[in-house]
Amino acid sequence: MVKIGRWAEPYTEPGNPFPDETDSFASMPPESPMQILSYGLLSEIILPLIKVKRREEREKRIDFLIKKTLKVNLILCFEEIYKLSQLDRKNSIIPKLRKTYELQNKHNMRQLVTDCDIPTIYLEEMYQKQLQGPPKLEVGDWVKFYLGYSGDRGPGDSWGVIKKIIGKNDVEVSLVKTRFCKSTNYQGQPLFHRWERSYETKQIEKQKISMWKCEKVGHDTLEWKKLRSKLISDYNTNGMKRNELWKNKLVPLIDQLQEGSIQSYRRYENIKNCCKKIWFTMGINLLDKNVWENNPEHSYLLKEHLYWCRRRNVGHVMDDPTAPAMVFKYLKNLVLENGILD
Repeated sequence: MVKIGRWAEPYTEPGNPFPDETDSFASMPPESPMQILSYGLLSEIILPLIKVKRREEREKRIDFLIKKTLKVNLILCFEEIYKLSQLDRKNSIIPKLRKTYELQNKHNMRQLVTDCDIPTIYLEEMYQKQLQGPPKLEVGDWVKFYLGYSGDRGPGDSWGVIKKIIGKNDVEVSLVKTRFCKSTNYQGQPLFHRWERSYETKQIEKQKISMWKCEKVGHDTLEWKKLRSKLISDYNTNGMKRNELWKNKLVPLIDQLQEGSIQSYRRYENIKNCCKKIWFTMGINLLDKNVWENNPEHSYLLKEHLYWCRRRNVGHVMDDPTAPAMVFKYLKNLVLENGILD
């Protein structure tokens, strides 16, 4: 009986049960040795054996590639496939990837290839790339690399300057700041004139990473080094000036205004600490009087510190001076009305 419908099997004549084999024999020259084979032998016996043999050879090749390819390169390979899968989820190859499991060791990676039926071509390309050797890098090179699921900033592309070569395949990179803006569709853009610093220690963030993960995008020059040195010098000078004004002018003034206040000691300390947090917001030049007059509280840098003040709010009434908006207004009045910056 012939099936009718969308998924109907192609109809073949009773005398042509193997149409593919029929076409193959028709295309062969008469003197071909294959012509002596009985009709149907290829389709019924030889073809199934070929499929099994090809599967066995594929499995052996995958085992070889997993064994010979470095773990760091296998991770790069699977992470790249995963990123491509996220761009086209309908045709994704690896729908889910966990570094703590699938990428933990080569045994789990081998299982990942089987579970997701990853085409061997990806592993072949990575192995051939490995045979060419790691990228040729030196101290001072600008590099781009993918942090994956590690790092303080989370997964994503990072940039930095190589400061040290470690062994044969590793480098130590000083990270630079990354900017995200609407004009670039919020894709990360490196700022090679500014170092990425730890929020707690203020030290330059450093990352030990394999050369295999690095892509060279440039090289440090004397001009860039001078620019960084000038920015650091200006930053330190600005910080010293703020510290001097805080200790010699603002703190005595705040203490004097609070002497006759009915505010509790704890609430007074909150006011003082919030003022200090705002005053030392280094991303904004608060030593310029014009900045205070142009409503700097709308800056995202100050909003972060105002949120810090909000978490330390003692009262919940709007006229409470420890409320973030009131603290900023309180400090603004102190600076402008008492000539702190004159």
